[in-house]
Amino acid sequence: VTVQTVKQMWDLDGPLGIINAIMEGAVRARGLLLAQTESARSAIANAVRNGMEQYRSSEGHYRVPMTALVGSGTK
Repeated sequence: VTVQTVKQMWDLDGPLGIINAIMEGAVRARGLLLAQTESARSAIANAVRNGMEQYRSSEGHYRVPMTALVGSGTK
């Protein structure tokens, strides 16, 4: 079995790009977010917006590290 670390960057146009990606592509997480009250969703969006500032590039885009571990092996 081998495991390799693959470093990637997720380029997003805005600070809420992660929430948009979850809402469009992660069925269970989308359901979890939609189950929240409007005030909870607003608080989540504000927390994400504030947390994303550290990833803002000089061009105004957001570059978020997205490291993956890729494993392979044979049986």
